[in-house]
Amino acid sequence: MVGVGEVKITPPTGTPMAGFSARQGPSRGVHDDLFVRTLVVSRGETSVALVTCEVIGVDRPLVEEIRRRAAGQTGLPAESILIAATHTHSGPVLQGEYQDFFVRSAVESIVQAWRARRPRKLASGVAPHGGWVGMNRRRLETGFSPVDKEIQVLKVTDSRGGVEAVLFNYPCHPACLGPDNLLISADWPYFAAQRLRERLRKTVKVLYFQGTQGNINTGYSAGLSALGVPIPTRTFTYARELGDIIAGAILSKLPAIPSQSGGALSSRRDTVALENYIPSTLEEARSKLEQAGRQVEELAHAAAPPPRLDAARVERAFAEYSLKRLERNLKERQREYPAEIQTIRVGDAAFVSFPGEFFVEVGLEVKKRSPFATTFCLGLANDNLGYFPTPEAYAEGGYEVSVARFGPRSATSWQDAAARLLEVHR
Repeated sequence: MVGVGEVKITPPTGTPMAGFSARQGPSRGVHDDLFVRTLVVSRGETSVALVTCEVIGVDRPLVEEIRRRAAGQTGLPAESILIAATHTHSGPVLQGEYQDFFVRSAVESIVQAWRARRPRKLASGVAPHGGWVGMNRRRLETGFSPVDKEIQVLKVTDSRGGVEAVLFNYPCHPACLGPDNLLISADWPYFAAQRLRERLRKTVKVLYFQGTQGNINTGYSAGLSALGVPIPTRTFTYARELGDIIAGAILSKLPAIPSQSGGALSSRRDTVALENYIPSTLEEARSKLEQAGRQVEELAHAAAPPPRLDAARVERAFAEYSLKRLERNLKERQREYPAEIQTIRVGDAAFVSFPGEFFVEVGLEVKKRSPFATTFCLGLANDNLGYFPTPEAYAEGGYEVSVARFGPRSATSWQDAAARLLEVHR
């Protein structure tokens, strides 16, 4: 029994936008509407819900509130509901009246999907794409790798084989559009969904779930982006090109994915203890920021070339981020945060939650160790805990490391927990 729900969550013009500290001003209009979409699957006494929200992230208190309300209006257990964000950088800040509206809309989407359940067939598979969409932004000068060019796909068909819904999972920041964009948009996933509906039929529901995209974007420097430096490729035209590549890959694979009407259905949860990252003393962090500030002043006084001055400004920003992170973590009463990890099995496919922006290498390793034919790694799921670099990345530094809340062992701890839970579903 499968049902799909879809509720529009487009904010009013003038709503503050999330995603860039360099952005100036609230939204000035809407390029494309935002939605919360839900897939509910039931078999016998077991039911699960996969919810995707076109916002930058959903913190755990909101996740728990949505779960509680949805469970009260359906037969879904709260612990079998997974709630993820696409992480669009052209969406609203979740606060005030809009946040209340968002929670109500998410619950409504789940209830819709629950009530819409009908006998349907499911099919899962992998669609590799050509060209470039997601690129490793920490390796822009050395080949953009490692990346993950596989798109995980789940299709829902009726008794005649007609496609009613497509769920896809791919790791790449929906931040093709930069801080200068003040139009609400789902970014490149909107164009992918639009192309899929054009080629299939307009009534097909398309659910995009983010992957482990912590170091993957559409090919630009995270540091320069944080400063608001203009980047020519950050346009709606380029976002459409990228969406078309993803949709084309899915469409080429979709007919060959065999449907099934049965298969096991199960859900598991556990917690992973994440250690707050305290890499230095406050004095050391302040000294590093002062040194970086002096470097910027000296280069500006010497009229250094813009690229060199921008590089120094980036390092100053990273030092500032690191100091703020350290101050926040030192104030925490608990040195460890119990993060939820959730796994769901739907037939031959498995879904794993990642509560933040994990590096792509982590997702690749989870898929490698998974016993399932298709493994969906769902980023920004059930919490919004920021960046999770690989252990090796901490020695390299950079934007993601400067803002990472948790330490170098976090990513491998998650990999091990995911592997253990996936084995339980076999």
